[in-house]
Amino acid sequence: MTTHDGRGRELDARLGGANEQIGRLRKATDRSGNVVQFRMARYLESLHELVVDLNERSRQMPPADTYERRRFERDLASLEDLIAVTFAEFASATAEEQGDARQEMQADLRLLDVEAEAAKSWWRRMFRRGPGSTDKGGGARGTEI
Repeated sequence: MTTHDGRGRELDARLGGANEQIGRLRKATDRSGNVVQFRMARYLESLHELVVDLNERSRQMPPADTYERRRFERDLASLEDLIAVTFAEFASATAEEQGDARQEMQADLRLLDVEAEAAKSWWRRMFRRGPGSTDKGGGARGTEI
């Protein structure tokens, strides 16, 4: 990958971290039962499509302060938000599969919070202007497998 500045290396590192998180989600989903696999299928497919696109675009990192760079940063933040939502969905699906109604309710509430934060981040990214205005996404992170 070609980076033109320190920010490009940071973006590359964030993309690498996103790739690792997606790998962990895939492995955990593969080890789970049918309920989890069914609920996670579309999320993992969306993640795969986004990460393939970003990996391809990162090979020639756009120069700093260009529309293409801002678009790359925005799309990376959206990927990070979707990863956070997918982790929350995984927790909810796992609780459902285990038949633990209390844990499922808590996980569903967490999922709603994460989805709301992701939506807020999306709106902030869409309506900011100028250098350094890209939201880094992942407003409600912390759900781990």
